[in-house]
Order: sequence, then structure tokens, then C-alpha cells
Amino acid sequence: MSFLSGLFLFALPIIAIPIALHFYQRKQRDTIPWGAMRFLLQDSPRGNWWRDLERYLILFLRCLALAALVFALARPMLNSTIFSSGNADRLVVLLLDDSLSTDFQLRGGKAIFATLKTQANEIITRLPTQTRLQVILGASGGRPLVSEPVLMTSTNREQILSGLEKLKPTQGTTHLLDGLQSVLAMPMDDSLLSAQVFVLTDQQPKSWNPEAQYRWQQLIESAQNLDPPLAITAMSCPLARDAFVNLSVARITSSATRTSPTQPLAFLAEIENSGQQVSSNVTLIWKVDGIEQTREELEAIQPGESRSARWVHQLADAGVHLVTCQIETDDVLPLDNSMSLAIEIVDQLPILIVTSEQETSYETHEANFVQAALGTTSPDQLSSWQSVFRPKIIPQERLSETPLDPYQVVMLLGTSGTLPEEAMSKLRQFVDDGGGLWITLGQQTDPELFNKHFVAGGSGLVPCQIKGLKDYGRQTEKTGEVHPPEGSHPATMLLSDTQRLDIDQVQVYREFQFRPPAGAKDHRVLLKSGNGLPMAIESYLGKGRVICLNLPLDEKWSTLPLSKSFVVMVNDWLSYLSSPKGIQYNVMPGQSLACRLDTRQLDAQSSIDPSTLELMIVDPTSAEIPLKTQMDEATLSAAYSLTQLPGVYSMTLAPQGEGTEPKQSPLKQLTYVVARDSDESHLANLSSEDQSKLTSLSGIDWYELSPNGEVSQAASIITTKLQPSADSRARTPLWTTALICLLTAFLLELFLSSRASVSRFGYSAARV
Repeated sequence: MSFLSGLFLFALPIIAIPIALHFYQRKQRDTIPWGAMRFLLQDSPRGNWWRDLERYLILFLRCLALAALVFALARPMLNSTIFSSGNADRLVVLLLDDSLSTDFQLRGGKAIFATLKTQANEIITRLPTQTRLQVILGASGGRPLVSEPVLMTSTNREQILSGLEKLKPTQGTTHLLDGLQSVLAMPMDDSLLSAQVFVLTDQQPKSWNPEAQYRWQQLIESAQNLDPPLAITAMSCPLARDAFVNLSVARITSSATRTSPTQPLAFLAEIENSGQQVSSNVTLIWKVDGIEQTREELEAIQPGESRSARWVHQLADAGVHLVTCQIETDDVLPLDNSMSLAIEIVDQLPILIVTSEQETSYETHEANFVQAALGTTSPDQLSSWQSVFRPKIIPQERLSETPLDPYQVVMLLGTSGTLPEEAMSKLRQFVDDGGGLWITLGQQTDPELFNKHFVAGGSGLVPCQIKGLKDYGRQTEKTGEVHPPEGSHPATMLLSDTQRLDIDQVQVYREFQFRPPAGAKDHRVLLKSGNGLPMAIESYLGKGRVICLNLPLDEKWSTLPLSKSFVVMVNDWLSYLSSPKGIQYNVMPGQSLACRLDTRQLDAQSSIDPSTLELMIVDPTSAEIPLKTQMDEATLSAAYSLTQLPGVYSMTLAPQGEGTEPKQSPLKQLTYVVARDSDESHLANLSSEDQSKLTSLSGIDWYELSPNGEVSQAASIITTKLQPSADSRARTPLWTTALICLLTAFLLELFLSSRASVSRFGYSAARV
């Protein structure tokens, strides 16, 4: 017998309280002899022996009631099958690794994941009937295959095996420590005879995290302290020991993720070889919404090296499009051969231009060049070419009273270096909420005021102080230059193409010089001058971005507004700054997918009642999940937060089907991309040192599956642990029996006490 709350057994000495009171009351009786006593004793009935027995029986019942109460609180468990209810007496958990690395192709073209599924099938097939099974998929934090453990009936067994057969590797990453921790948090039935978890995985070091040996030891100790103890068996399949080629699309970026139908986009993909052999016969394909657009042949990539591929394309249709870069090659990990990016095409985005030049004529106004770059020839007239951005111009004095929420970007042109406190507070809040801010310096800029209000000792909107003004003059041989920017940043991807654009030919007549920040505030230099000093600096505040340019956007200080690069720079920088403000279609794992739809824009289906619309999301495993929506006037909104698994998510809006009628075609379809970890493509086996660290941990049985794709003999031995031993007994809880004894003893004691009171005093003590 064992106890679940054995500390209550220390309360057993309270049983002595009724015994002590019994003898204490007997001691308190004083015998006073008197003359007629002996005549009364001779006439008394001869039933004193029954009264003594009754008193001791009452004493016993009182002690029994207290003992039953203590035992009930201690929750005893009887190790016997006599009182077993026939329910499941063992729990088995399969932690199956379905991360990206398990798609590794073994000899014969069989993936590691197929080997892991074969072993899982063998374990499930051998499970006894009185077993509850839970299957947890390890990628991206652990995802249960079923909502709760199921009893291994023939029907449930077939359903689990059928669901297991449909599983495929994902683009996620498995952390076994986190997965096992979630297993420890599962509720355990008190009647369990045993609990076992089988870990089926590869030997990817990132999954095992062998450096965290202390965390492993803590996890094992926690598993052994459970009741019953949780036995952990790990079965891993190593990668091929031979050298191999593994090409992957490590990342993909674009000059903008939101633009107009008339604006071309530049895409940049990085192809990486994380294998040990030189690649060959590599074809790169660009697709839009699954339709191939172009392809090119890549030269051989050496092991450990990468190559960039560039593509410029114009998306004409409004909506969210999926742009995919895919490579066709013969390598060991096909699942990482493609990567996607969601691009939103919109009709217009409002921006606010704030200028301090009130009396300057329109022809020489700094904002005039910005409007020309956006396709606006006058404040109220658009040219044939139209940018996605629609500007509104206000003087600096009206900034405090102008709401900023409707705008994606605020351009603060030629700032003097100071603004009213209310205006500065609004700008900070605007950027913190995801808005973009573009600041240019000019003739009216006071360096001392700018450093005080905009830099503010490193806590302001701009991280770099102005250290002075550099005047080169207008002589060609003395003017400053602009260094071509790097092509890895989305805001400068197109500007870096000096064969098509002329950013390297821009002449600078005057410019403010920045002093590099001494603090650790996040910032990045977008443009540098010919002597390597920063010209445009990007900083981050909350969800938004700030770009500060050290010269104005007119022809007085440079030839930048007269160059071909100017139109590209204005549009690309505005697109980059506006990205965080809108709905994010490219997110990181765990980030929510947001949706806001104006039902009034569904003109083609205007006869449909908005209350009948249903929002459905399809995750990377093709599972369909209905979403709860909220309707605010004519705006339908929803959010989905279970995005730990990388890949493409599709959200569709369609009318609900009535009865058995099929649902109508979607009215709206949105595409989201959850980024995957490119480090998962860096394939490797656990080193001998790491294996020694893990095998030295007591409490885990380690086995290795055969890398040829067949189940090893050791794996078959593991399943014998599922067979119950001959001397095993099911543990039956007995606290219910103890509570019944408590109630029975209390009722009998009450009855006998009342009877003894009537016979002694002539009335019942219970009526007093």
C-alpha cells in the first residue's frame, strides 16, 4: 500500500484523544460510601458486563472515525488488482519529431521521418488494450495529434495509425526539452500502473540541445518524482555519414511588401550550400501564386558558400500575392528548396508631408520634388503614372492639431530642429504604433536644437547627433559623392544597382555631418558619402521606423532630386517605412495573423448578408480552422495566434453553406507567410562528445535506429517494456472506502451513545 498524501499520517496520534478522555473521566469519579449502598447493590440487575462492553465499543468507534478521517486525507492506494475497475492502467506518450531536418533523404530515397513513423507504428501496434496513448508532434513547441489520450480500443488504434500515416515533415524546428516538459505537465491518473514516453527523432544537435545538461538533469529528476515515475526512452536516427549536398533558399527579401500595381518590385533570394560537396545542375524558378514566371541556371556553389539571385517583377492585380523562389536540384533535404514572401498590392496609401517652408514658391518647394517622384504634378492633379502613395501637405504649425492615425508615413521636410511638445509627443506615439517617419535636414535646421529635441541624449527619434555642416561648393571636382548602398537592405535593394541607376553619380554641394552614436541604440546606415560618413540613418522606436537624411530633397544641396535614383529612393523608402503600419502578411512564429475586411467593398456580392460570412484559415498542414469574427459597423475583423509552425497560411472569407449545400466560392482570400529558421537546414549529427553528455544522464534509455531506413533490433526490444510484468498490480484508490468507514463509525457511535444515555439517565443525549 502507498499513500498519495502521506504527510497526513503524522496526524494519527490524535486517535489517543478519545482514549485519554475516557480514562480521565473514570478517574474523576469519587466513591462516597453510605449506609444503604450495600442493599442497593444487592438489588441491582446483573448487566454491568454489557455496559462495560458498550462503553469500550463506543470508544473503539470514536477511534475508528478519527483513523478513517486521517487515512482518507492521506489517500491510500492498494497495489492489487482485486478492486481494479478495469480502466487503463498505463499511459504511453509518443513524442514524434516532424521538423524540417527529418526530411533528410537516407540511402534508397527514404526519409528519416518515414523511419520514425515505422517505429511509431510498431509501438502503437504492440500497445496492450488497457493503455491510453497520446501522440505529440515535436516541431514548433509540440502539437498533440489528438486532444487528449485515447484508450487503445481497436477502433481508436486504427484511427491513430491512419492519422499517423498522413503526417509529413514540416518546416518547423523541434526542441526536445520543451516537448518533454509539456509531457510532464500532462495530468496523470492516480490509478496508473506505469507511464512511458518514447522520443522518436533524428540526431540534429539543435533539437537535442546537449549544452543544456543541467536542464536535462532537472527534467529527468522531475520525471522520476512523478507518481508513477515517467520512464523516458529516446530512439534517434542518424544522418548519412557520407558527404552530401544540401542547397536551401536561406532567405528572400523584396524592396517592398506593400506597393501599387504600377510599381516594380525587386526580389533578392540567397541560395546557400550547407553540405560538404559542390553543387551542380541547379535551376532557380520564380513563381507568383504558384505560377512559374521565370527560371535561370545557377553556377556551382561551393560548400559553406551562398549565392544571391535577383529578380524584378511588377504585380498588376490588387490583393495579396505569394511570391516563391524555388530551386530544382538533387540534394538530401528537398523541403528547404523553396521560400515564399507575401506581397500586398493596394490602390493608395496616404502619407503626410510636413514642411517648414511656408512662403517659398511652389516651383522651388522641397515637397514639389517628392510629389513629382510620386507622380503628382500638383496638389490636386495626378499624372498618368501614379505611385501608391497619396501625399497631403501641411505646414509645420498645423502638425499639433492634425490627426496622424490615417497616415502610413510622415515626412518632416527641412525641419528646424524643434517642434512643440505636443507635436513631438504625437510623432513618438505615431512611430511607436508602427508608423514611419522620414526626417530631412535643410537650410533652417539648427544643429543645437536638433541635438536637444530629436536626439535627446540617445532617447529621441534620431540616434546620431549633428556635429557640423560641410560645404563643398559647386565646383565639380570638389563636390561630395554618394557611395552605392548595399543591396541586402529592402530600402536600398534597387538603389544598389548602379548599372541601371545613377546613385554613384550624384553630386553633393552641402551636407550635415553626423556624429556616430555612442550608445547601443538600434540603428543602421542606409547611405554613406564618398568618404564613408553616414548620410541616411535608420532607427527603430516601438513598432515603427525612422529615417533621417542629412540634406534636403531639393536641388540646392545636391543633384539627388535630378537623378534617376530619386524616384526609386522616394518610393522604396516610403514603402519600407509604411510596412509596419498595415497588416503584416509576413510574420515570425508565434505572431498573430490579423485580418480587417470592409464588407462594403464586396460589390460583386452585395446581395450577401455580412452576418452569413465565415472566415476559415488553412495552416501549413492543410488543417482547416474556423475563426471567430467581430463585426464593427461594416468592418469584419479576426485574428489567429497559433502560428508556431512555419509555412504558408491561407485565410478565406466565404458565405456559410446552408444545410447540405456546398459552400460558395471565397469572396476574399488572404495569404500569410510565417518565416522558418534557416539554421534548421544546417544538417549535422550529434558529436561523440555530445552523445557522451546525453548518455551519461541516468533515467533515459538511449537507442539508435538503423540509418538504412529499417527498424533496428534495439527498437524492437524497446517495445517489450510495454508488456506488464508478472508481479505487477493495479493501484486502486481506497480513500472512498475510508470515508464510508468514517460515516459508518460516526452513525454507530451516535446510536450507541444515545442508547447508553437513555439507559443511564432515562432520556436521549441527542435531544439535549
